Amino acid sequence: MVCRAATIEGLGDPNVQESKLIIHELGILMWLNSLVARMLLVLRLKTHH
Repeated sequence: MVCRAATIEGLGDPNVQESKLIIHELGILMWLNSLVARMLLVLRLKTHH
């Protein structure tokens, strides 16, 4: 019953799982990029003064 419910929800579908993972990884990459950009901006401002 549990397995059937999971499949109905799409958790058992590998395609759905894969797309969710890709979206999750993209979100992490975007967050890391913004974090790095912010750090570089702070370093640049510190070196100017």
